[in-house]
Amino acid sequence: MRVKAILSLIRRATQTMFMQSVQAATQIKQAQLGYQVSMAVVKKGLDAQKAQGEAAVQLLEAAAQLSKAIGMGQNFDAVG
Repeated sequence: MRVKAILSLIRRATQTMFMQSVQAATQIKQAQLGYQVSMAVVKKGLDAQKAQGEAAVQLLEAAAQLSKAIGMGQNFDAVG
């Protein structure tokens, strides 16, 4: 009778440890997925910032070329 009780306790303990291992593995996978999603969102944000910066530089370069083409700033007297 005691052997059956001991085996039953061992079985329950083994099942409990197995379930805890499965839960830990699931939590690890969820954390990894969350990290990957976060990194993808950050990358998209950085890509958008880079594109905006490049567009701003192009706009400034175009404005500088346009002002040179129409002769602006050639007769500027800063001394007064």
